[in-house]
Amino acid sequence: MPQPKPTPLTIAVRVYPDWPREDLGFDRLDRKWRLPESGLVFDTETRADHIQRLTFGSYRFVRNGECLVQNLFSADDLPAEDRLILKKFVDGAYQLGTPRVGLLTQAEFLKRVFDLAYRGRCLLVAFNFPFDISRLAFNSSAARGRFAGGFSLDLWSYAAGRNRFRPSVGIKHIDSKRAIKGFTRRKDPDKEDLIPEGSTTGKSEEGYVFRGHFLDLRTLAFALTDRGHTLESACEEFDVEHKKQTVERHGVVTEDYVKYNLRDVLATSELAIKLPRLKINWIGRF
Repeated sequence: MPQPKPTPLTIAVRVYPDWPREDLGFDRLDRKWRLPESGLVFDTETRADHIQRLTFGSYRFVRNGECLVQNLFSADDLPAEDRLILKKFVDGAYQLGTPRVGLLTQAEFLKRVFDLAYRGRCLLVAFNFPFDISRLAFNSSAARGRFAGGFSLDLWSYAAGRNRFRPSVGIKHIDSKRAIKGFTRRKDPDKEDLIPEGSTTGKSEEGYVFRGHFLDLRTLAFALTDRGHTLESACEEFDVEHKKQTVERHGVVTEDYVKYNLRDVLATSELAIKLPRLKINWIGRF
């Protein structure tokens, strides 16, 4: 019986070249993102009109489960009578947790954001992050590059303009629950700023831009539950110990409103460890 004539087949072979590591010029293959051991959790309060201008806010800086610092900060243009209320509060006997609460200016707080969240690369945490960070910006413009179609928020000023030796914060909304967030490139970054995240060599890489570690708990709560949450409902959903409180009147600076804000930051801090899939373990219970 005659053998059938062979039918030729086209064969494609996929090849993965094994480049010597020294030829790559950097250690990109070994990089792994690690959850920062420290975090800065903040919240802002505003006027109740359509502009919603910043009045004051507060933050907690935590490391390895311990709250190291908690402070209030006041808006640069806050009237003297409102600033006096904040000063009397921090000088008084009432304190929510430890350590004691101090009072910073808006500029002093933003310096800590730069030192801790940018230079120190800690986690920057808020509930509805785009709103709170925008209250701290003195200017906004149309973003470019990876944030094109969004906003570039200038937090640090110099000579009545943007300080180009500091990064801006880019925000590009995907939908009502999600947004792309990150630091932009700054002028003349230090060598330490050019060391990529997860680097095993500690060497700087020309062109690298540190984008920050931003955690929006509103987005994360939505991702875990497929439901839009307020801070109050998220605290209920995840059963935090110190839940969000209520206040009779918004947009004014009073002692009760200061307590309300401090409680929000405490609740936000505890919420961060209650979102189990992310396993944020750097904030303990206060």
